[in-house]
Amino acid sequence: MFEKEQQIISKELEKNEVELVSKTNFIAQRNQYLNVLKDSIIKEEKNKTSAELISKNIKNDINRIIGSQKVFEDFENHFTKVYPEFLKELIKRYGQLSQTDLRLCAYIKMNQTKSEIALITGASSRTIESQRYRLSKKLDLTKEDDLNSLIISL
Repeated sequence: MFEKEQQIISKELEKNEVELVSKTNFIAQRNQYLNVLKDSIIKEEKNKTSAELISKNIKNDINRIIGSQKVFEDFENHFTKVYPEFLKELIKRYGQLSQTDLRLCAYIKMNQTKSEIALITGASSRTIESQRYRLSKKLDLTKEDDLNSLIISL
C-alpha cells in the first residue's frame, strides 16, 4: 500500500516538474517573440510616420504582457508544487526577501542561466547580474561562495 502511494506521489511530482519546465519555456518563448516584435516596431519608429503613437502604445502593451503578474503567479504555483519547501526554507534561513529575490532564487533552483532568466523575466542580462549581486549580499555570501550552489542545495 505504501509503495503504491509513493508511486502515485512520484508520478504527480514528475507531472508537476514537466508542467513547470513547460511553463518556463512558454514564458521564455513568448518574451523572445515579443522582444523581436518590439525591436521591429522601434525600427519602424525611425520613419517618424503617423504610426508613431500606435507603435508606442503597442510597445507599452508588449511590456505589460512581458511583465504580467498573472504569469508569474502561475509559475510560482507550479514551482511550489515541485519544490514545496524551498521558498519557506529560504525565508526561514535568510529572512524577508523581496518578490524579485524569491523569483530569482526559483529560476536559479531550476538551473536557469543568466540569459535564460533575462529572457523569462523580460529584463536585461545586466539587470539579472545586478539582482544576483544584491541577492548575494542579502544572503551574506563572500566572493568565494557560489550563489547557484547555495540555492540549488536548499
